[in-house]
Amino acid sequence: DFVKTIGRLYYQRRDNKDLSYKMTAHFLDHVRTKFNITTSKLDENFEQRLAWKSGYDLKAIQDIVYQMKYLRDQPIVDDDELLEFQGKLDQFYKHV
Repeated sequence: DFVKTIGRLYYQRRDNKDLSYKMTAHFLDHVRTKFNITTSKLDENFEQRLAWKSGYDLKAIQDIVYQMKYLRDQPIVDDDELLEFQGKLDQFYKHV
């Protein structure tokens, strides 16, 4: 509920860039807490360890990591990009 409320607040403010940053931070905190995996390097080893520990599809994890990096490097994040990212994260959270 908290994440949804914060999401609505940011959506109303149209600060998609900051919201994508917060979504990424929440995801990485979840990974550190639930799977005890360091998130300082989001490399191939990270992706493989997360896939193994979570039982989630490696390709889907690679997509999440790619999109996190992509959104981080964008000067502006549009609504469609943010919704796509949220969908990928939701699928991950539902699985684990």
